[in-house]
Amino acid sequence: MSGKIISFINFKGGVGKTTLSVNVAACLAKEYHKKVLLIDLDPQSNSSIWLLGPERWTKLNTRGSKKKTTLAMFMGNVKDDAFIAPFDTAPDADNYLPDLHLLPATFHMVRLEAAILQFANKRRLDGNYREGDEYFFLSDDVKVLKDFDFTLIDCPPNLYFGTCNAVCYSDYLLIPCIPDSLSTSGLRLMIYELANTISPLVEQDRLKKTPSVLGVAITRFKGTNEHQTGMNIIENMISDFRTESNPLVDNKTIVFRDQQIREYTDHSEAVKDSLPLCFYAPKTSAYRDIKAFTDAMLSTIKERS
Repeated sequence: MSGKIISFINFKGGVGKTTLSVNVAACLAKEYHKKVLLIDLDPQSNSSIWLLGPERWTKLNTRGSKKKTTLAMFMGNVKDDAFIAPFDTAPDADNYLPDLHLLPATFHMVRLEAAILQFANKRRLDGNYREGDEYFFLSDDVKVLKDFDFTLIDCPPNLYFGTCNAVCYSDYLLIPCIPDSLSTSGLRLMIYELANTISPLVEQDRLKKTPSVLGVAITRFKGTNEHQTGMNIIENMISDFRTESNPLVDNKTIVFRDQQIREYTDHSEAVKDSLPLCFYAPKTSAYRDIKAFTDAMLSTIKERS
């Protein structure tokens, strides 16, 4: 199961994507002793600010520090020393977690889309352009990522080039979704749009591996009738995609309905202390949800491997 790359993706904001990716990354490192890299792909940098704290993150937003952010990964010059271990403290410290690493984002990421378009237009002028070149800035060039058991990518809430690059580089896609009417409606559209991006690349044999939707994570769950109904809608939706031969959804794609991530204040309080739940509230129901989900995720990956 080593060396898996998983993108946490939903183009709707507020669904708990960052909460899930940060806490699952920390849980994998702490409970399962995996070497984990969390890549923050969002210019808003929520994962980075959470794990580093505002002051430490701000220092990365200087001209000389951009080489140690996600932006460098797209420019092809990311180095091992760019990966920060936020909790590589004294071994006897309560928050010692040397196996958790972060490649932080920067607000300079807002320029990424323009840079990718500029690159593609230059290739058009040179006559070297191939359809879909915009989606292969990561490809196999990021060899340093192979040192990790798991690389989790916290994607921004969009389907722009940066996000699609992550999708093309991933083994699996994990979709956090609130089981309410707005989120479930957006889920169908997102999977369609992702398939429209991936399908031509599959037909052209440009992908060395075709990513698949590992599953839909039920987030911010409240146990209401609306949310119970929403989970049924999501399961029916995934079933529909299977019958439509969607390139991203297969018979092993699941809805993690028995491992809901419920709504707790511990999630927001942990952010204020710049700690994942495994340190901030390890004995709470909030963290038990994370552990149960992480265990189910690992079991699902094992079954697919």
